[in-house]
Amino acid sequence: MGSPFNSKKLLSSLALAATLFGFQVVIAQQAAAPPAGETETWFGKIDTGVMKLRVKIDVSSNDGDLSATMVSLDQGKDEIPIDSIAFDDGKMTFEIKKLSGEFEGEVSKDGMSAAGTWTQFGRPMSLKLDKVDEIPVEPEPTEVWQGELNAGIAKLKLQFRLFEKEGEETSVLFDSLSQQTKGLPASINIDGDDVEFKVPAAMATFSGKYNDDKTTIEGTWKQGPQAFPLTMSKSETVADSAPPPKRPQHPVAPYPYREESVRIKNPKADCELAGTLTLPKSDGDKKFPAVILITGSGPQDRDESLLGHKPFLVIADHLTRKGIAVLRYDDRGTAESTGDFAKATTKDFASDVFHIVKFLHKHKEIDSGRIGLVGHSEGGLVAPLVASKMHGKIAHIVMLAGPGVDGGEILKAQTTAMAKAQGMTDEDLADDQAMLEKMIAAIRGGMSKDDFEKTVDELIEKQKAKQAEQDDEKEKTSDEEFALAKMGSAQFASPWFRYFISYDPVPALKNVGCPVLSMIGEKDLQVLVDQNKGPIEEALKAGGNSDYRSIVLEGLNHLFQPCGTGSPMEYQSIEETFSPKALDEITDWVLKH
Repeated sequence: MGSPFNSKKLLSSLALAATLFGFQVVIAQQAAAPPAGETETWFGKIDTGVMKLRVKIDVSSNDGDLSATMVSLDQGKDEIPIDSIAFDDGKMTFEIKKLSGEFEGEVSKDGMSAAGTWTQFGRPMSLKLDKVDEIPVEPEPTEVWQGELNAGIAKLKLQFRLFEKEGEETSVLFDSLSQQTKGLPASINIDGDDVEFKVPAAMATFSGKYNDDKTTIEGTWKQGPQAFPLTMSKSETVADSAPPPKRPQHPVAPYPYREESVRIKNPKADCELAGTLTLPKSDGDKKFPAVILITGSGPQDRDESLLGHKPFLVIADHLTRKGIAVLRYDDRGTAESTGDFAKATTKDFASDVFHIVKFLHKHKEIDSGRIGLVGHSEGGLVAPLVASKMHGKIAHIVMLAGPGVDGGEILKAQTTAMAKAQGMTDEDLADDQAMLEKMIAAIRGGMSKDDFEKTVDELIEKQKAKQAEQDDEKEKTSDEEFALAKMGSAQFASPWFRYFISYDPVPALKNVGCPVLSMIGEKDLQVLVDQNKGPIEEALKAGGNSDYRSIVLEGLNHLFQPCGTGSPMEYQSIEETFSPKALDEITDWVLKH
C-alpha cells in the first residue's frame, strides 16, 4: 500500500511520497516529421523539482509513419517505445503508456525546439527538447569519489561527482550506480580532515576522514537509523551505472504452459483492460481452476513491475506450473489498457475485476466454480470488495498485505513506522502526526484540490521563514526536500486518496462468504501486522466466515521479500522478488479451495 506521506519535521519527507506511489521519472515555421527513412534526435531535461533527468528521443519516419523511442539517460540506457508521436498545429506530442506519461510542447518557429510539459501519473513537470546532431557531453567533474556500500542484504556501488568553479560553491552530484540512478543533488562540507556528504533526496549522509594523502575517505554511511562502514576512494574516471541487480526468479521463455493475450471491456468505465492469461498445457477438454491477480496502489502493469522486480510474473509462473490458470492485467489507463487511471478509486478498480471475473466464467478452459482472487496491498482491499458483491461466483480470495482498517489509520501507522526506521525522534513524530491529522481532516472535510495545494504552499513558506532564523544548518530542510514535499502532497487531493482515507474494509470483509487467506510480512512497514491482522480476523469471524486463515511470514517486507528493516529503500537491492514460502502458501490455498 503506497504511502503519500513520510516525514522529517513537518513537510520535508512528503519527499518519499513520489517513490512509494511508484512514481518513477523514469521517465521551417513549424516542426515537421523527419524526412522519409531518416531519424532525428531530440534531447532535453525533465525538471522533477528535485533533479533534472536527461532524456533522449529518437524519431524515425517510414513512408509517412512516425515511430519513436525514449531513453532516460540517468536511469539506465534501455530504449522505451513511444506509443504515439505527432507534430501538428505547431505542437509536438507523444505518449508512453508503459510509463503513464505524455508530453505536449509548443514548437519554436525554427522547428528546432519544443517547450512544454511532461506529465507522468498525473504529475506535471517542465521539459524542453532540442533537436540535436549528438547528445551534449556532460561537463567533466573536478573530483570523483567511488565506493561500495555493504548493506548486508546487498552491495551498492556509489559515486560522488564534484564540480568546482572559481568563485562559486562546489556543486556535487550523487550516483547510486547499482540502482541505475544518477545525478541526485548533493552537498559537501570539509573541515580539516573531516568530510561530510549529504544527499537530501535519499535522506542520507556520508561522514568520514581523509587519509594522509587524501586519496580515501574512511567513514560511515547513515540512512535513517541504519549506519554502515564505507570507504570512498578518489578515482581518475567516472563510472557508468552498474548492471541492475539480478532477478533470478524471473521466468525465461519458453514456458511449460500456454499464454493467451486478452482484452476485457468495462463498458461503464469506457475502458478496455489488456492482460495475459496463462494456462497449463492440456491434451483434452480439462477445465482449470483460475485466479485473478490484483495489483497494489499506483498505476501498475500486469507484472506489478517495481524497481526491476516483476512479482506478478513470478506468482503467475509458479501457479501455472502447478496446474492453475492465472489472469494478470494492466491497470486501467496503464501500459496497454485504456481508460483514465487518475480519476479512478478503489471502487472503480473493483468494477474492473468484476468484468474480468465475468470473462473467466465464460472461458471454455476455466472451471467457473473455482475462480479466486489474489490481491496485493490495495488489491487486498479490492478482492474482498468484489467477493462481497459476487456471492457464489468467487471460490476464495487471498489477501497479500491487505488492510484491515481504513486508509487514514493505515497512513498514520505507516508514517510512524517509516519515520522511526529513518531515525526520527518522538518530538518530530509528534509534530508530523499532528500535521498529518490536520491534512487528512482537511481532505475528509471536502477541501478542494486548489485550496489544499495553496495550504501546502503556505506551510512550506512558513517553514522556510522559520528555518531562516535557525543557526543549525544540519537540522534544516533542503530545497530539494521541499520540492519533493510539494510533489508528494499533490497526491492528497486526488480522487483515489479521498476515497482511500475514508474507506473501511470491515463491512466488505464481514460480507465475504468464501474462504479467505490473509498473509502479511512480519517486517511490512506499509501494512503493519499489529494494526491489520486482528481487525481482518475479527471482521471475518463477525460475518460468520469459518474458513479463513491469517498468517504472518517471518522476516518478509511489504513485497514479501526477505529483508533487513522492511524499508522501501531496500526493495530494489534485494535480488529475491517473492518468497518461495509465500508462493507455496498461495499455491496450497488455491489448490485446497
